[in-house]
Amino acid sequence: MAEMKIDLDDEKILIEGRWMSGADIKAEIKARVNADNYDIEDLTQALKMLENALKNSVPMTFRVPTELADKLNAMANKRGESVGNILREALGYYLSEGGEISAAELEREEEEETEEESEEVEEEEFVPEVEEEEEEEEIDLTEITRPRRRRRRR
Repeated sequence: MAEMKIDLDDEKILIEGRWMSGADIKAEIKARVNADNYDIEDLTQALKMLENALKNSVPMTFRVPTELADKLNAMANKRGESVGNILREALGYYLSEGGEISAAELEREEEEETEEESEEVEEEEFVPEVEEEEEEEEIDLTEITRPRRRRRRR
C-alpha cells in the first residue's frame, strides 16, 4: 500500500483517489461488506492511519500579519494545499534545519551540544590575567654628556 496523504485540517485522508473522512471510510466499508465485497484492507488501513494521525496531533492557533497571511494563502492556492499543511511543513523544516526530526532527536542534539560545551570549558587552559610590563626604553649612552661641575663661589 502506497503512503497516503492526510489533511489534518479537514480530517481527511486521500484513498483510492478520493479525500475521505473517517465517517466516509466507515460508510464505504459497510457498503462493500453489504455488497459481499470484502476488498476493504486498504480502507481499514487508511481509517487506522487517519485516526492515529488525528489522535497524535494538537490544534494550535496564532496570529500572523496580514501580509504574511496573504502570502500563505497564495502559496496554498498555488500548491493546492491547506494553509495549515504549509505551516506544518515550514515549521517542521525550521525546527529540523532542513528535514523532519523527532522530539527524541531534538533532545539528543541538545544533550550533545551541552556535552560539547562542557568539554570545551574543561579543555581551556586557565591562564591568569597578568598585567604586561611595559618595555623600558633603551637609552643610547653615547649621546649623554657628562654634566659639568660648577665651581663654588668663595
